[in-house]
Amino acid sequence: MYNDTLNGSTEKRSAELPDAVGPIVQLQEKLYVPVKEYPDL
Repeated sequence: MYNDTLNGSTEKRSAELPDAVGPIVQLQEKLYVPVKEYPDL
């Protein structure tokens, strides 16, 4: 369910998605962040 209260709408909408076709896969991507430049991450 999705409730868009930030835009003032209180109407609830449900996402109706089509049936899945094909195999289920999980994709990952590594993100390298320089520690010396961004120590807080």
